Amino acid sequence: MKVLNKEIGDELDSMYGLVAGRVAASGRELVVEAYEGAGLSDVEWTDDAVVISLHHGIPTHALPHVFGVALQHVRQHLDRYPTIVAGDREAYGGELVRITLRELLMAPEAEERLAPLQLDTAWETEQRHAGLKDLL
Repeated sequence: MKVLNKEIGDELDSMYGLVAGRVAASGRELVVEAYEGAGLSDVEWTDDAVVISLHHGIPTHALPHVFGVALQHVRQHLDRYPTIVAGDREAYGGELVRITLRELLMAPEAEERLAPLQLDTAWETEQRHAGLKDLL
């Protein structure tokens, strides 16, 4: 499978197929794109698409895990997990707080689902640690 024009192997093929099928059943298309911004990934739901945005700077060896977590966040939304949303007014650092809350709520279950795939998590763990230090 290729993600962001990078070959990431076939470990996520089945998961991608299941999530994309569920998204299609909801009348939307699953789209993956690169972006620059806070966090490693973001998922946006529109009327006609679910857009997974992955930070363009993610190294190839870390991309399967980051993409897998994003796929799990889509599945969690389809399964009606709680969603972290922006408030009416964004306080300084609000985006980082929101990303951190999302990870604290949703990442443990997503990681449990990804564990059997034994994807490389070292780089992403370092990034999360640095992000939490910035938050503090």
